[in-house]
Amino acid sequence: MNGTQRDADRPDISVVIPTRNRRRLLALALASVLDQRGVRLEVIVVDEASTDDTVEMVRSIADPRVRLVRHAVPLGKSAARNRGIAESVGDWIAFLDDDDLWAPDKLRLQLQALRAERRAWAYTGAVNITGGNFMVTGLSTIVCRRRHVHAG
Repeated sequence: MNGTQRDADRPDISVVIPTRNRRRLLALALASVLDQRGVRLEVIVVDEASTDDTVEMVRSIADPRVRLVRHAVPLGKSAARNRGIAESVGDWIAFLDDDDLWAPDKLRLQLQALRAERRAWAYTGAVNITGGNFMVTGLSTIVCRRRHVHAG
């Protein structure tokens, strides 16, 4: 963990988003993270050598909670997530894929449940919705306490 941030300023959660050449989808994912209510967070976007305007879009976001980390060559999603963990300062780590969206209270409710149950990690369900508002499949996402995540 980066020890330069004071506890009062340190985010509760570091959200790590790996991406490559998915500017439009990433913009929606970022909006859903930045709209989270009731938690202090930082967002670490790990760009996997995008050749579109992904980097410019992230840099144009006027929010100090968003940080961009770049890989000169694509190293893969696992390496991008590990890099995001290494760059993070939050007490908890959450992963978001660049094509996913979160409900506005997702992180607050998940963190509240983690603390109430004194757990070190949790996962939540997700649903895939088509453009016609039909549910297609369900998935899960994970939030882990920092000391239980090891960056490789």
